[in-house]
Amino acid sequence: MLRGVVGLKRVLLVLLLAVTLPGLSGCVVGQNQAADQYQWYVGQGVNVTECGPAVAAMAVRWAGGQSNVMSARAVTRQTGLWNLQDIRLHLVQHGRNYRWVAGDVLTVLNGKPRSAVVVRLQTGIIGHFVLAYGAQDGWIRVADPLSGVRWIRHSVLESLRSDDPMIEVWK
Repeated sequence: MLRGVVGLKRVLLVLLLAVTLPGLSGCVVGQNQAADQYQWYVGQGVNVTECGPAVAAMAVRWAGGQSNVMSARAVTRQTGLWNLQDIRLHLVQHGRNYRWVAGDVLTVLNGKPRSAVVVRLQTGIIGHFVLAYGAQDGWIRVADPLSGVRWIRHSVLESLRSDDPMIEVWK
C-alpha cells in the first residue's frame, strides 16, 4: 500500500512538472527578451513569489538607479511576499522619487511618457505586481516580471487591478 502511494506521488509530481515547466520556460524566454530590449527591465525568474522584489528593482532602474532581485531581497525584505510598502521602502533606500497615486492607470499615465506606475493585480488568492508605462489608444504597456513586456487593453488591466493605490516613479 505504501509503495502505491509513493508511486502515485511520483507520477503526480512528474505530471505537475510536465504541465508547469513548459509554461515557466516560456516565461523565462519572455523575461530574457525584455531584459535584452529594456535596460531597466528585471525578471523574476521561475520563482513565482519574486514579483515584488523584481518590480521594486525595475522601478528603481526606471527612475535611474541600479537594483536587482538579489539586492532588493538583501536590503529591503529578505523573506516572504512583498507588498506596496516594501516596494516604496526599496525606492526610498535607493533615493528614488515616487508618489502614491489613485485612480485608473490610463489617467495617471496619460501625457506622462517618463512616468511608470507600480500596479498590484489580483490574480486569485495572491496578488501580482507589474510596472505599467506608456498609454496609447486605450492600451497600456506593461512590464511583467514573470512574462516580459506586452501591451494590454486598459479595460482588461483595470479589471485585474486591485483596489490598492499605485506608486508612480519617473525618469
